Amino acid sequence: MKQIGTFFIVFFNVLNGLSQQGALQAIQRYQKDDSIKVEMIVDYCVNSTFNQNSRILQLAEKANAISKKIGYKLGEVHSLSCIGNYYYLVADYPKAVSFYNQSLQLAEKLKSTDNIIIGYNNLANLYNKAKQPLKAIELFKQCDKLLVEKGDSVSQHRAAILVNLSDVFNSIQQSSKAIFYLKQALEISEKIKSDVGLIICNSNLGAIHVEDRKYEAALPFLENAYQRSNALKNNFLLPQIEVNLGICFAHFGQRTKAEKFHLSAIQHALVDQNKEVLVVCYDQIQRFYEQQRRFEKAHAYLKKYTQLKEEIAGVETQQIISEINTKYATEKKESKIKSLNLANTISKLESKQKTDWIIGIVGAVFVLVICTLFLFSRFKNKKKNELLEIQVRDAQMLLESERKASESEVKAIKSQMNPHFFYNALNSIQGFVLTGEKLKAVDSIGLFSDLSRAVLESSRQKEISLYDEIELLKAYLKLEQMRLPKIQFELNVHENVQLYDCFLPPMILQPIIENSVKHGLANKEKGGLISISFSQDAVNLYVSIDDDGIGRIASAALNRFSKKSASFSSEANQNRIELLNEIYGLEIKQVITDKFQNGLAGGTRVELTFPQQ
Repeated sequence: MKQIGTFFIVFFNVLNGLSQQGALQAIQRYQKDDSIKVEMIVDYCVNSTFNQNSRILQLAEKANAISKKIGYKLGEVHSLSCIGNYYYLVADYPKAVSFYNQSLQLAEKLKSTDNIIIGYNNLANLYNKAKQPLKAIELFKQCDKLLVEKGDSVSQHRAAILVNLSDVFNSIQQSSKAIFYLKQALEISEKIKSDVGLIICNSNLGAIHVEDRKYEAALPFLENAYQRSNALKNNFLLPQIEVNLGICFAHFGQRTKAEKFHLSAIQHALVDQNKEVLVVCYDQIQRFYEQQRRFEKAHAYLKKYTQLKEEIAGVETQQIISEINTKYATEKKESKIKSLNLANTISKLESKQKTDWIIGIVGAVFVLVICTLFLFSRFKNKKKNELLEIQVRDAQMLLESERKASESEVKAIKSQMNPHFFYNALNSIQGFVLTGEKLKAVDSIGLFSDLSRAVLESSRQKEISLYDEIELLKAYLKLEQMRLPKIQFELNVHENVQLYDCFLPPMILQPIIENSVKHGLANKEKGGLISISFSQDAVNLYVSIDDDGIGRIASAALNRFSKKSASFSSEANQNRIELLNEIYGLEIKQVITDKFQNGLAGGTRVELTFPQQ
């Protein structure tokens, strides 16, 4: 199971005052609006960083207002960062970005290195959340360099950066680097005797080992974190620690302990109202009950997991809609301003033109004929230009209409392919149900649910990242393997391929792989292997889909014998590629090669090229 969340959002003061008592009462007793009160409020907000209570936001806003009133710039930097932290925790990322940027810009003006590091750290966390790991890594390393240069190589500040850097590497499946940075952070936390730092480092190390299925290695780290959390009465990380302990004990066959930790994790997540952690807890406990064949409880928690996941997705959708509305309103205002400026310019030009006419008539009567001829020529040219503009506009409208018609045709083809895909997948699940293979049916329904969501999400986009496409293909091939266990597959990604920066149209590769399975490998008596390779150069992404099936010629013969028609998805896929090339001026290429061994059909190879510039 992956690490839950990103920690140490503002680490510089968090570890200093976690046990501070009576801070709120002290703020209320202090009546003077000065820099001392600002720092008291900021300290309280920082020490409550992981608390999503709206009172924290109100206090941070109050500190910001006082700082502006008394001209305390450093207080503005700190309070803006606290406001950004609150919006980060409640997943309002557009507002978090806005306040983090304001804080960072002011810190750079003041040349405050500590606060510049905080700003970089906060923005890097947002990049990681937005699935832009390379940008996050660059900013975290910049923070680390600044800390080392200022002599803070063994400090809680640096431990924070190393923990966050580890989280990014873990999110892109580079667990060895994640463990490397976590162990550095753990060593620093031990030297400075930071209990909270030790809890976080041990918890995250345990989580990475659990994800790698190294349960024996994970257990000591998790038990250390669990004991320290209980000793400090710090419940923020308990759900993550407990759910990982539950996974470990389930693996060791200690079911009672496993169930106890899973249920406790859910209770702590509910108390904290941490939906992102809670959805992970629901997912893990329903898997636990399913493995124990306690299907009624598994179904109950699966239902809670699905509802909460959809609720979280709904909140994210509302944020996107809000961003679009804001952009629209801004563009509308800008358009209105441009229109007013244009009207003002036209009015000035018309006024000037009238003045010129009066001067011309009074002072140049003797050249009236020449002026008349000149004006007539000018009028004629103007009309000619207007006619040309109308013709150009009509031509543009015609081209736009043709482009929209072609786009509609692409969407129509894609909308036909999605039901076709779902029909094939549901046939496989129906087969398991009819043959009484309940466990396979349950597993395949889970895979089908994840795959359906991925397909529906990708179908709303013109292009998706290579990383998302590979995850979709893995889920699809696992589903096919459950139906046809004899089929094997392998995915080979060249080391120079940039998974997050390469893009391609959705639902192009899956129909080709489906054809390899359905027409090439399913009809083969024994075995069967699909090999999918990805490589990249400066301008193109190359994909090779290679199977050792019966070949297209033999498959066509079988289709004629069984009176089956040619594959719908193959023809639709080729039509989509041609239309995409025509509409967007792309050069997507597809080459299909029949393989032969000793004169006999030995499978099919499909090679595709996707331009990346």
